[in-house]
Amino acid sequence: MAMKVAIVHDAFFGEGAESALLGRLKDAKAKGASIAVLSELPLNAWMAVNQEFDAANAEEQGNGPRLRCLQRCAKTAEIAVVGGAITWPEGLDTGVLELCESACWLIDEKGEIQTQYKKNHLPQEEGYWEASHYSASGNLPEVVKFTPGGSVDERAWTIGILLCSDIMRPAGAAYLASQGMHLLLHPRATPLSSYERWKKIISATAITSSAYVLSVNRPSTGQHDTPCGGSSVLASPTGDVLCETTDPLTVVSLNMKDVDDAKQQYPGYLRYATQLLPAQS
Repeated sequence: MAMKVAIVHDAFFGEGAESALLGRLKDAKAKGASIAVLSELPLNAWMAVNQEFDAANAEEQGNGPRLRCLQRCAKTAEIAVVGGAITWPEGLDTGVLELCESACWLIDEKGEIQTQYKKNHLPQEEGYWEASHYSASGNLPEVVKFTPGGSVDERAWTIGILLCSDIMRPAGAAYLASQGMHLLLHPRATPLSSYERWKKIISATAITSSAYVLSVNRPSTGQHDTPCGGSSVLASPTGDVLCETTDPLTVVSLNMKDVDDAKQQYPGYLRYATQLLPAQS
């Protein structure tokens, strides 16, 4: 079974952001995509260029303006969306650094949240002072079943989400792969200078997971000293790089048979040493 996925290599913040996002999602839907994957924190300016925490960059979990924007746009464009925001716990009036986390949701074409993941690994260096803006989560990544268009006649894709630096530690991807993952969605914000290193780890993760890895990077937006740059990347279940793009919108086609074949070949058929992985709920 094939599925088309939209790579949205862009960021949407400031005046007209929701209109621009909705237009991009409508274009993706018109090109046949069932799901659109956004870059890391796509509705924020890149705050990690400095170390000054500002609660205005975050929102209440489950009830924030960025989440509601993603839900409205997904529902209006009738396309599933993967995107995120910085959140603090529900019920608080405002956030403090120790309680804020970087969350990412898969929202279906009806605007409903299907799964949530929160970032575990945070860089803290020039241009990427992320630990000054939110805390590491410690949550376990879990797969979710996704059927393109919600069709009962189609086989569901098993999808996992990791955020940027999470992929630099292999445990998360291995844990998702042990759950039968077909497709890893990986929003990121990384610099052009390290792009070749990122491409290697994306391919290696695809090989060891026997799954597609779709890594969507945040572009340079012309914002003050934003360090981000380099292509978004799609790697096949055998690690081949199928797409490298900096276009604002690219639609790619994935085939479930490629995943099935990879999982029957080396290293896909190797068992997972469950004693080395967290206990699954």
